[in-house]
Amino acid sequence: MHDLEGRVVDRRRLAGGSVAEVERWTLDDGSSLVAKIDRGRGGGLLIEARMLEDLGRRGALAVPTVIAVDAGLLLVSDLGGRPGARGRAEEEAARALAALHEIEGPAFGYDYDTLIGGLPQANDYDPSWPRFYGDRRLGAMAAEARAAGRLPDEIAGRVDRLRGRLDRELDHRPLPVLVHGDVWSGNVLSEGDELRGFVDPALHYADAEVELAFIELFGTFSRRFHEVYDALHPPRPGDRARRLAVLQVQPLLVHVRLFGAAYHQALDQLLRRLLA
Repeated sequence: MHDLEGRVVDRRRLAGGSVAEVERWTLDDGSSLVAKIDRGRGGGLLIEARMLEDLGRRGALAVPTVIAVDAGLLLVSDLGGRPGARGRAEEEAARALAALHEIEGPAFGYDYDTLIGGLPQANDYDPSWPRFYGDRRLGAMAAEARAAGRLPDEIAGRVDRLRGRLDRELDHRPLPVLVHGDVWSGNVLSEGDELRGFVDPALHYADAEVELAFIELFGTFSRRFHEVYDALHPPRPGDRARRLAVLQVQPLLVHVRLFGAAYHQALDQLLRRLLA
């Protein structure tokens, strides 16, 4: 057990936790923290802590502060709040993400491999966005899903066909900017009109539209978020709606790898529409 400034008097299970079990620990002085417990000690907590520390240093997003970490336990500050954000909180989220997307990287990728939903996310740098997205995201996650027996050959073939068209689909020459990488409502915390912060990043340098594709796919925010974000970070030329659809293939592949057949139809319908 890590040394704490106080004694744990209450432990309550929290929702979420792709990498580990999540609990809120209350200390005898009334303060609280969040504990993530990985009984398999697979190393995911060490990567998560590193991503949180990187984001904390950048300052654009409010994220939990890492208190202590080893392979089996991650202790972070408790942001409080509830999942999701609406009203002024989502406007604040739009401003925070727009600021994050002003941070440029040397190329698409990151300094180390990260995680998404507890799954490996390869981040070898590549100056080509279509190639990075095709190889490091679609190709790698399709291979993960097929190895797990969760991606039918027919759908995998459509993923490969889309990969062959990415030079045309993603020809808008985006800049490599820092993205949280997994902005769904469970990873955004707010209390009323106050944004508390973001958790569980899947950090890397990407086209900023990756973030918007996730947000649109999962209905993370309302139209107000997009109005505020677009005013600060105007869309690049071309058919953004189609580009977002192309970028939604990746999170659907992640969900197929994690949950199997429940997401086959959504992924297959999207691929058929893009390849028509």
